Amino acid sequence: MSKILLKILLLIGGMVAAVLIIGQINFQSATDGADELIDLQEEKLGEALLKVFNAEHRTVKDSGKLEPVLRITEKICEGNEMDCDELKVHLLNRGMVNAFALPGGNVVLFTELVAVCENAEELAGVIAHEIAHVKLDHIRRKLMREVGISIAVGIAGGSAGGEAARQVASILASSSYGRQLENEADEQAVIYLSNAGIDPNGLAELLNRMAGHDEELPAGAYWFSTHPNPNERVRAIREKAWSLEETEFEPLYSKEEWGQYLEKL
Repeated sequence: MSKILLKILLLIGGMVAAVLIIGQINFQSATDGADELIDLQEEKLGEALLKVFNAEHRTVKDSGKLEPVLRITEKICEGNEMDCDELKVHLLNRGMVNAFALPGGNVVLFTELVAVCENAEELAGVIAHEIAHVKLDHIRRKLMREVGISIAVGIAGGSAGGEAARQVASILASSSYGRQLENEADEQAVIYLSNAGIDPNGLAELLNRMAGHDEELPAGAYWFSTHPNPNERVRAIREKAWSLEETEFEPLYSKEEWGQYLEKL
């Protein structure tokens, strides 16, 4: 009798285990499928959202205005063994202090943000921060949290309509990723900059200067208003930079060269 009971218990246990395993496999397959679907559509989604911004703002094509932006991006890529072809940095002529990342490896900078940078190291900090959002998969996480897969795929496929694309573009351009993800992007940006031989304290200096002049920020200073706790972030950035191997950083541009560049914008 005991042997029969044991067999029954083993059979029931085996059935329960099988159900749990199958459920886990199905859940994992669904999750993997969603990730693969977003991977396949990410580039198209980025292109669709870029069209929204290109329709509203003029893309800067002047090589003289683009040169520092592209040079900084390439230096960050080379110092961190990134494939620069996977990153597409766009400079848009807009009187708004903003920068943001879009799906498909796109980083967008507005000329007004570049104009408030007192040196190239400050701009490099912004670019590295946005690249970190790309590389740490923050954009996908934000889309899944605030938009949803179906809408994102619909925009990528062209079935969601222009209004949906404009709303998602606005979310990515003008809202924070949240404290944890912003801190992660800051920390990774410091590592990127240090590896590239760029002084990572430029990002801290920019944030510190803006934090001390909140009331003087120009209208539309979205990059600073959507990046919370500037004083806390400045402290964390400086501590992270200090913890890395001490390096002598050469300026990317002289003060005179940077001033001449800003006059072109």
